[in-house]
Amino acid sequence: MNKGILIGIIACIVVGIAIGIFFGVKDLTKKSTDGDAKRPELNFSNEATKTINPQDEEEKKVEAYMIEYAEGNADEKESGKFIDLTLKWTNQEGFNGVVEKLIFTRTIGDSEVQPTKEVSEESAITDYGSGSVTFKGTEVTASTVKGVNVIKAYYNEQKLENLLATAEMEITDTDFTTTLSGPFGDLVVPASISSESFKLTKQVKKTLYQVSHAPGRWFNVVPHGSGIYQFKFDDGKFLEFGGKNKFKLSKYKGKKMILTENGDAIWVPTRASWITPGKMSKEDYRFAQCDLFGANMIMQSDDPAINPSDKLWLSPNKEFRAVYQKGDGNFVVYKENDSDNNVHAYATSQGSFNLRLSANGNISFKKSGDELVKSVQGYKHAVKEGLTAPFLFLISDFGGLHVVSKEGVEVMNAKEALGPLTNYHKTHAGDLWGYDNSKHTGESFIGCARKCDADLYCAGFTYDHGNKNCWAKNYEARLLGVAKDNDQNADRWSNFNKEDGSTDWKAVQYYQKKVDANCYRDRYGDLKNAFGTNSTSLTDHYFNHGREEGRDPTCDFTVPLHAKMGYYYDKDVKYYSNEFDAVKKVGWEGCKKLAADKGYDIWGVRTGNHKSDWSNTCFTYKKGVAATELGPNTSHGLGDHFMGCVNGKTLDSGCTSD
Repeated sequence: MNKGILIGIIACIVVGIAIGIFFGVKDLTKKSTDGDAKRPELNFSNEATKTINPQDEEEKKVEAYMIEYAEGNADEKESGKFIDLTLKWTNQEGFNGVVEKLIFTRTIGDSEVQPTKEVSEESAITDYGSGSVTFKGTEVTASTVKGVNVIKAYYNEQKLENLLATAEMEITDTDFTTTLSGPFGDLVVPASISSESFKLTKQVKKTLYQVSHAPGRWFNVVPHGSGIYQFKFDDGKFLEFGGKNKFKLSKYKGKKMILTENGDAIWVPTRASWITPGKMSKEDYRFAQCDLFGANMIMQSDDPAINPSDKLWLSPNKEFRAVYQKGDGNFVVYKENDSDNNVHAYATSQGSFNLRLSANGNISFKKSGDELVKSVQGYKHAVKEGLTAPFLFLISDFGGLHVVSKEGVEVMNAKEALGPLTNYHKTHAGDLWGYDNSKHTGESFIGCARKCDADLYCAGFTYDHGNKNCWAKNYEARLLGVAKDNDQNADRWSNFNKEDGSTDWKAVQYYQKKVDANCYRDRYGDLKNAFGTNSTSLTDHYFNHGREEGRDPTCDFTVPLHAKMGYYYDKDVKYYSNEFDAVKKVGWEGCKKLAADKGYDIWGVRTGNHKSDWSNTCFTYKKGVAATELGPNTSHGLGDHFMGCVNGKTLDSGCTSD
């Protein structure tokens, strides 16, 4: 009786994409009637790979915090050089004494893509032996590699009766738009065919990225040639800055800057503006610095549940590993090559040993059947915000665990459900010097996060992962380029490089709050009345209730282009109006509108750094000339107030001209 050969193949892609895979399944066992030796059988294994933009120098060290890009190329033949196809196989019976060599061909339709490959190593042509062959993109002779690539395996001669197996893999335009240099991590597409139904099952894994200027938004990087890139979410939309969605990237002091498509302006997030280099201040340059962080997919919402095993999931930079522990059933992230085995993120299972990611963005641990043991409650945020599947469960370059929606939005889970980073963004690699509220020595990572949570005026913290020291940072860290007592030529970010240029993740690193209790309180009067200045209770309220109520826990730290940090003291109340003094406006836009509607010239905001009941309140001046006549009151910290003209003019001109 004939036996069908089942063919499995895995495609590994160094940038996340979706791939269609097709397999030729054929009755290849010839029935012997004349006493000939049994015809050899060969199965392609499940370790075949497809590599986008292969790396020639695997040992070369690359800066983990820096991502370099290959320039796009409209020439399809040249683009094909970025794609290798590799097949591995396992022999069955019938090889011994029959097979002298294996011949592999690669075609698209009737056209040869590149020269045939021959394998004659003894281990690859004996019964139950195995081997592999790689079709290198640099050896392509065809004008294009796009289309259904057909790989066929023959023995001894390239003729139909000697055909052993066939596999097909489609290469599309999508592959060309993701040929970026790495390392970026792998997107794995394991596929298998059951002997009963021959139905293809597929699990997709990929790498997404986050940029400092938009923490909590995860996207694919799409190059367009000539150094132009877009940041594309899985729903097909693009990340925008100031109405633009195509950018250039430039290096500056070891970090990146995002430029307009023609390179004539730089995005400054604290100004929410594109500014030409000649008009940028020193502070603007400091805030324009950014980093790109990657995150590898662990599973997506339509995948089967996973169970504890020895399997490891690595971050794209290979600095962190995630493991679903057999002993306690917890899902934990450790720093690689860390003798202390410090934990960076975790999801405790309470011994359930069954992790699932639902179509509503929720991670749950269950026992047999549907008996729920624990949930991270991400569905409360996902459902309220209208986020859609597929959701991805990721491990990031900075050791975090993240659930991300199709729209690229990071789901807010229950407090500490995924460890310290549940309530903190990693915006940049490195230490942010100064702006200290307090210091705590010998503190754990989660302990440091909790110290900041309990401090109403803590905007973020820095943590020394080596020495276990913790510094709670105030709001000036979000408003000023460098601390006032720092050298004015100092860099904003420091201590982020090792000697080989990669990020030192065991050194001091800065983490920024997602749920800001101070602004959360000031935005909602009922919370202020209920919890006063109890930062922990305010934070708990958001995680327990605010997420599903759709409340906003963030602070606005943009300072408009023509605004000025500082406070003008009008002791004779010549220009000052106290009409809006008690009006809570978290951010400047609402205050500006109030002042303009009243016919006043200058709006002013006290920031969250004003450690009193005056934080996040609005004030106004009746005439723009006040800005030129009055000097700043030095008793007020620069980070406590900022002001601007309601008509967008400059304070120095009295709000009358640019």
